[in-house]
Amino acid sequence: MNELIALLQSALANNFALYTESHQNHWAVAGPDFPQYHEFLKNIYEDAQSATDTYGERLRQLGAYPGLNPDQIEVNRRVPEAIEIDGPALIDPVEIFQQLNAWIEIIIATLQDAFDAATSVREYGIQNFLADRIDVHKQQQWMIDSILGLNP
Repeated sequence: MNELIALLQSALANNFALYTESHQNHWAVAGPDFPQYHEFLKNIYEDAQSATDTYGERLRQLGAYPGLNPDQIEVNRRVPEAIEIDGPALIDPVEIFQQLNAWIEIIIATLQDAFDAATSVREYGIQNFLADRIDVHKQQQWMIDSILGLNP
């Protein structure tokens, strides 16, 4: 059970980092496809925001306390530091989507590990939640791959 709790703490921290970064990039993105990028990033951060509560509730269901203070997020997250946005400088959309793509790869791997841990302790409701989150992120990954021209 401890492994599942630790993985859910990481998934929560990754999710919160994804929310924060995609929301910040939603404001910072620029270029000729701005409206589409702006909306796409909004969809990512709104999804992450809506999932945050369920991660916390699943942890409470296991007798653990979710933590979202900055120190706990830093300790538990598996995604690397974000692109630094300083002042009015705007970031190339390709950089934004490359970073998000790398993050989503890590997020999916963490969720898959948590899914396996949930299976081993027969937490089927948590398993279903994790399967749904994996599916959401795989769709995001496919769309980002298409933005970056990585899909044939």
